[in-house]
Amino acid sequence: MADITFRKGNVLCGAPVDASNVEQALGDTPESTLRTACHLDVIISNPPYISEKSYGNGTTARSVRMYEPRIALVPPVFGDGLKIPLHRQEDIFYYHILSLSFKMK
Repeated sequence: MADITFRKGNVLCGAPVDASNVEQALGDTPESTLRTACHLDVIISNPPYISEKSYGNGTTARSVRMYEPRIALVPPVFGDGLKIPLHRQEDIFYYHILSLSFKMK
């Protein structure tokens, strides 16, 4: 049975969306480790997923807004660096996570 290891990364680390190497997304992982152990079975993520509108108009429960930091709930607004049509700002992370998953095997 293989050891279980965890890699921590930032899918919005400023790397181009079409980056072909995972080192940019997994910035906390030493490059030598990635070359020897770059097999992926599962990606676990808990990105912000609430829209700015839902956060501010009362749709998001007060108890959630008081308990969780805003940055954990509402994704930041990014410039024009994203080359896909963005209809819902709260879904921005999913594109990057899926893009990364296709590059890792």
